[in-house]
Amino acid sequence: MQNTVVILGTGGTIAGVAAEGASDLSYQAAQLSIEALVKAVPELRDVPLETEQVDHARPVEHPPAPQG
Repeated sequence: MQNTVVILGTGGTIAGVAAEGASDLSYQAAQLSIEALVKAVPELRDVPLETEQVDHARPVEHPPAPQG
């Protein structure tokens, strides 16, 4: 019997996106589902997985650092 890996999606920083080549200012946290993140890892293709999106939390927003 083969084990199943369970991956729980919680959103946050790892699920964020930014336009390719864009500055960090275009980054938005918690945009991707756990299914999208798993599909982005080819090594997981043949691993028996169970995924569940349990939350879609956004990280705490911090004001930008002073410039200059």
